[in-house]
Formats: sequence, structure tokens, C-alpha cells
Amino acid sequence: AAAAAAAPSSPQMPFLFGLGLLLIAVGAGGIKPCVSAVLGDQFCAANQPLLAPTFAAFYLAINAGAFLSTLATPALLEHAGPHVAFGVPGLLM
Repeated sequence: AAAAAAAPSSPQMPFLFGLGLLLIAVGAGGIKPCVSAVLGDQFCAANQPLLAPTFAAFYLAINAGAFLSTLATPALLEHAGPHVAFGVPGLLM
């Protein structure tokens, strides 16, 4: 059995890793609390009956996307490599 090759490393890797984590943290922390509030703010008193179904569809879409990504990312990693497996979710976000 052949030994797995080590990933190429460079002096910039720790910096890029930290930058990536920072961008994810800022992006997730900045948008997630606001999306629900912005969605709810679109409805006036006349549209109150539409509020509950809209939030149900919103949360269904978020949870379905999270579930499907847990299935798709490992498959993409195995068949297309890490660039595609982690690039596709990055582009879809």
C-alpha cells in the first residue's frame, strides 16, 4: 500500500488558514442573525397570514441545504478533490 502524500505546505498556509476562519466567522455571525429579521420585516399587518408559511419555507430551505451539504461534500471530496469539495459550498453561500 502506498503511503498518503503530505499536502504541500508553505509559509503562508497558517496565515491563509487563519484568514479563512476569520472570514467564515465574520460572515456567519454577521448574516445569520439578520436574515430572519429582514424576512419578518417584509410583512405588514395585511400580510400576517403569509408570515408563518414563509418562515416555514425559509427554515426548510436552510435545513435542507445543510443536510444535503453533509452528503455532497464528502462525495465531492472523494471524487473531485478538496478544491471542488470546499469550493462548491463557498460559491453557493
